[in-house]
Amino acid sequence: MLIAQKTQESLRRVVDDFIKAQKAGDVRKNIHPQFILYLFNRLLQMTEDEQLLKLYASPQDLIMEMTNFYFYGILGRHE
Repeated sequence: MLIAQKTQESLRRVVDDFIKAQKAGDVRKNIHPQFILYLFNRLLQMTEDEQLLKLYASPQDLIMEMTNFYFYGILGRHE
């Protein structure tokens, strides 16, 4: 019960941080903070997918790919 409570508190803080980042212009204003959290949780679940893990030399490589995808998407950067 205590773990579930602490988890919920942490998730609330994460959402609050996303909202602050939106207000500061660091995160797009037109994206729902709960969607970001949902997507992050789904990405974490994907780290347990054996088929996906086979595509990478190590779990750390998959995690780095997911992290980069999460923050930068699929489009190249324009200099």
